[in-house]
Amino acid sequence: MLAAALEPEQRGDAQADQQQPRQPFADAVSGIARYVTDAVGRAVDGAGRGTAGIIRNFIVMGFKTVGVDVNGSSSLREAQQGALQLSHGVLFANGPTGTTHGTASTLSLINSGVFTNVVLGQDPGLRDCFNHLQPDFRPRSLATLAGGQLAPAIPPNDGFFEAVTFIGAVGPGDEDDWTAGWTAYPQQ
Repeated sequence: MLAAALEPEQRGDAQADQQQPRQPFADAVSGIARYVTDAVGRAVDGAGRGTAGIIRNFIVMGFKTVGVDVNGSSSLREAQQGALQLSHGVLFANGPTGTTHGTASTLSLINSGVFTNVVLGQDPGLRDCFNHLQPDFRPRSLATLAGGQLAPAIPPNDGFFEAVTFIGAVGPGDEDDWTAGWTAYPQQ
C-alpha cells in the first residue's frame, strides 16, 4: 500500500544534478505513510533526483532491492538544506537479505542526523501486512514501534491532519482500520 508519493519534475538526472537549489516542486507532507511491498522496487521509486518533500510517520519494509535510495548531488543537497525530509519512521526487512534498508548515501543522512528519528532493522510490529488475500496493516499492539513505541511526528495544526499516537497509515484498534469494508485485494 502506497499512501504517499513524490512527483518529480520530468528531466534527466544529469540536468537535475547540475541545477542550482530551488524551491520544492513537490512538497508532499505525509502524516500517514506506510510503504509495504513484496514487489521489485524501491520506496518512493521514481521520485527523481532533486525532488523535495516531507515524509513522516512511515514504515518501509519488504522491498526486494533496497528500502530508501537518496542519491545524486541534487537530492543530497535538498536533504542537507532541509527541503527533503524523512523522520519518525522504520526501515525493516528490505533488500535480498532483509538488511539493506538504505543506500550508503541514505544511511549517511540517517546516521548524521539529517533524517531524524528513523529506526533501522527493528520489526515495526505489523499484524499481517504480507497476506495477499486479506492484509492487516494495523500494529499488533501498542507495545510495538508502529503501535506507539516510536513517537510520531506532530502534524501541522491545519484542520486536515489528525494527531495520533502511532506511525503508519492504520492504528492498532479495530476501529482504526479505515481499509475495512471497502478495500479489495484482487489477485492477478
